Amino acid sequence: MRTRWRINGLILETVNIHLFNDSCNLRSLKEHPSVFARFRSAGLKWTLKAIHENSCENQHLAVFGDFNFRLNLPLYIERLLSAHDLPYDRSTCSVQDSAKSVDRAEGGTFNRGDIVIGRRQFHIPYDDRLTWSNFEPFLPLDQETLAFSGQLQELPITFPPSYPFSDEPGVPHDYDTTRCPVWCDRIMFSVRTFSCLRPPDHHCSILYDLLGKDVALGDHKVSSRKRCCTPPVFTRTILPIRNIK
Repeated sequence: MRTRWRINGLILETVNIHLFNDSCNLRSLKEHPSVFARFRSAGLKWTLKAIHENSCENQHLAVFGDFNFRLNLPLYIERLLSAHDLPYDRSTCSVQDSAKSVDRAEGGTFNRGDIVIGRRQFHIPYDDRLTWSNFEPFLPLDQETLAFSGQLQELPITFPPSYPFSDEPGVPHDYDTTRCPVWCDRIMFSVRTFSCLRPPDHHCSILYDLLGKDVALGDHKVSSRKRCCTPPVFTRTILPIRNIK
């Protein structure tokens, strides 16, 4: 969905986007960027080109929604295995896409260090590294945005992965065992717009976070951005791109 707004002479275009997902974890494990990541990249490049070809002079742009970005999965698995002093053989990534998922390990139980990956299964028993409260070390593996660093910019991520949350009520911070936790839901800005978010004389902080953090809302928690101003600033407009001609 694409909309264009004129606010006090300023033109702001907003685009709600939903890019391709990873339909098979096994294929994502074969290489990075995966075939799905390449489709996402092509789709977003096409969208940005279409916006550029039909834009106004000095226009501002915000793109938000489910980008479906994924971590560098081969490197993520390699790090997990190295943490358990286990070798990583990339030849195992040649497993057929039709391989059956493993519901339980032999004997009905999982062992520490087991990694269970299937088409729609991603389960690492006894591992608490990439969780709701421990996600910062894995932010460098969020690499799909690098292909657009010259066109789109984003505020620093300080919130947990936005997908895939469990649908079970009462456990709003638990992730499902279908995918590796990732930051799918994002808000990005054109370089011009991003430079206006924090003008030199700004008095407000910008909060970039998840909505409904402590409530079970489904498999996604959407991201949001708002400005937090001190009382004396309330007498002024709080548009993040104010007074820009």
